[in-house]
Amino acid sequence: MKKILLLGFAALACYGCDPYSTMDADITNTTSQNLSIRFVSSQFVEDNKTLEIASEETVLFQQASSTTGSFLEPSLVQFDSVYIQNASEEILKIFKPTTPGRNIYGVEAFWSVREPSKRQYFYEYQITNEDIQ
Repeated sequence: MKKILLLGFAALACYGCDPYSTMDADITNTTSQNLSIRFVSSQFVEDNKTLEIASEETVLFQQASSTTGSFLEPSLVQFDSVYIQNASEEILKIFKPTTPGRNIYGVEAFWSVREPSKRQYFYEYQITNEDIQ
Protein backbone atom coordinates (compact mmCIF):
# COMPACT_ATOMS: atom_id res chain seq x y z
CA MET A 1 0.00 0.00 0.00
CA LYS A 2 2.85 2.38 0.87
CA LYS A 3 4.48 1.69 -2.50
CA ILE A 4 1.26 2.49 -4.31
CA LEU A 5 0.88 5.75 -2.36
CA LEU A 6 4.49 6.73 -3.05
CA LEU A 7 4.10 5.96 -6.74
CA GLY A 8 0.88 7.95 -6.79
CA PHE A 9 2.53 10.98 -5.16
CA ALA A 10 5.51 10.70 -7.52
CA ALA A 11 3.16 10.62 -10.52
CA LEU A 12 1.24 13.63 -9.21
CA ALA A 13 4.46 15.53 -8.58
CA CYS A 14 5.64 14.89 -12.14
CA TYR A 15 2.24 15.71 -13.57
CA GLY A 16 2.08 18.95 -11.58
CA CYS A 17 5.41 20.20 -12.90
CA ASP A 18 4.43 22.55 -15.68
CA PRO A 19 7.23 23.15 -18.15
CA TYR A 20 8.28 26.80 -18.09
CA SER A 21 10.42 28.50 -20.70
CA THR A 22 12.00 31.96 -20.80
CA MET A 23 13.60 34.12 -23.45
CA ASP A 24 15.77 37.23 -23.33
CA ALA A 25 16.69 39.04 -26.55
CA ASP A 26 19.52 41.57 -26.40
CA ILE A 27 20.85 44.02 -28.96
CA THR A 28 24.56 44.88 -28.83
CA ASN A 29 26.10 47.96 -30.43
CA THR A 30 29.58 46.94 -31.63
CA THR A 31 30.16 50.24 -33.47
CA SER A 32 32.10 53.25 -32.20
CA GLN A 33 28.95 55.42 -32.24
CA ASN A 34 26.14 55.82 -29.72
CA LEU A 35 22.96 54.69 -31.46
CA SER A 36 19.19 54.92 -31.18
CA ILE A 37 17.18 51.99 -32.47
CA ARG A 38 13.58 52.93 -33.28
CA PHE A 39 11.01 50.17 -33.68
CA VAL A 40 8.07 51.63 -35.59
CA SER A 41 4.57 50.24 -36.04
CA SER A 42 1.93 52.23 -37.91
CA GLN A 43 -0.80 49.76 -36.92
CA PHE A 44 0.14 49.31 -33.24
CA VAL A 45 1.47 52.75 -32.27
CA GLU A 46 1.53 51.76 -28.60
CA ASP A 47 4.21 49.17 -29.50
CA ASN A 48 6.62 51.81 -30.87
CA LYS A 49 9.78 51.96 -28.84
CA THR A 50 13.29 53.35 -28.93
CA LEU A 51 16.42 51.79 -27.47
CA GLU A 52 19.43 53.97 -26.72
CA ILE A 53 22.59 51.90 -27.03
CA ALA A 54 26.01 53.36 -26.25
CA SER A 55 29.03 52.16 -28.16
CA GLU A 56 30.10 48.63 -27.14
CA GLU A 57 27.02 48.24 -24.90
CA THR A 58 24.17 45.73 -24.79
CA VAL A 59 20.52 46.41 -23.95
CA LEU A 60 17.51 44.18 -23.45
CA PHE A 61 15.13 44.27 -26.43
CA GLN A 62 12.52 41.68 -25.43
CA GLN A 63 11.71 39.25 -22.66
CA ALA A 64 9.13 36.50 -22.78
CA SER A 65 8.03 33.45 -20.85
CA SER A 66 5.73 30.53 -21.48
CA THR A 67 4.04 28.18 -19.05
CA THR A 68 3.70 25.57 -21.80
CA GLY A 69 7.46 25.11 -22.14
CA SER A 70 7.30 26.06 -25.80
CA PHE A 71 10.22 27.33 -27.87
CA LEU A 72 10.52 31.13 -27.73
CA GLU A 73 12.26 33.60 -30.04
CA PRO A 74 12.24 37.38 -30.53
CA SER A 75 9.42 38.77 -32.62
CA LEU A 76 9.48 41.86 -34.79
CA VAL A 77 6.30 41.15 -36.77
CA GLN A 78 4.42 44.02 -35.10
CA PHE A 79 6.94 46.56 -36.45
CA ASP A 80 6.79 47.99 -39.98
CA SER A 81 10.38 49.16 -39.84
CA VAL A 82 13.43 49.55 -37.63
CA TYR A 83 15.53 52.71 -37.85
CA ILE A 84 19.12 53.02 -36.67
CA GLN A 85 20.08 56.61 -35.86
CA ASN A 86 23.24 58.23 -34.55
CA ALA A 87 23.43 60.80 -31.72
CA SER A 88 22.67 63.60 -34.24
CA GLU A 89 19.43 61.77 -35.15
CA GLU A 90 20.75 61.08 -38.64
CA ILE A 91 19.15 57.92 -40.01
CA LEU A 92 21.95 55.47 -40.77
CA LYS A 93 19.86 52.45 -41.75
CA ILE A 94 16.23 51.49 -42.23
CA PHE A 95 15.31 47.83 -41.93
CA LYS A 96 12.05 46.52 -43.36
CA PRO A 97 10.98 42.87 -43.25
CA THR A 98 11.95 42.57 -46.93
CA THR A 99 15.31 44.38 -46.77
CA PRO A 100 17.82 42.15 -48.58
CA GLY A 101 21.04 41.00 -46.92
CA ARG A 102 21.79 41.28 -43.23
CA ASN A 103 18.52 42.23 -41.58
CA ILE A 104 17.44 42.54 -37.93
CA TYR A 105 14.14 40.87 -38.93
CA GLY A 106 16.04 37.68 -39.83
CA VAL A 107 16.02 36.11 -36.36
CA GLU A 108 17.03 32.64 -37.55
CA ALA A 109 19.77 33.90 -39.86
CA PHE A 110 21.26 36.92 -38.07
CA TRP A 111 20.60 36.54 -34.35
CA SER A 112 22.78 34.26 -32.25
CA VAL A 113 20.98 31.97 -29.83
CA ARG A 114 22.13 30.10 -26.73
CA GLU A 115 20.21 27.64 -24.62
CA PRO A 116 22.23 27.43 -21.37
CA SER A 117 19.61 25.22 -19.76
CA LYS A 118 16.52 23.44 -20.93
CA ARG A 119 13.86 25.90 -22.14
CA GLN A 120 15.98 28.98 -21.36
CA TYR A 121 16.82 30.95 -24.53
CA PHE A 122 19.18 33.90 -24.96
CA TYR A 123 19.24 35.78 -28.27
CA GLU A 124 21.58 38.52 -29.40
CA TYR A 125 21.68 40.75 -32.44
CA GLN A 126 24.89 42.68 -32.96
CA ILE A 127 24.73 46.00 -34.72
CA THR A 128 27.94 46.21 -36.70
CA ASN A 129 29.51 48.78 -39.00
CA GLU A 130 28.02 46.73 -41.86
CA ASP A 131 24.53 47.61 -40.57
CA ILE A 132 25.08 51.37 -40.63
CA GLN A 133 27.00 51.77 -43.90
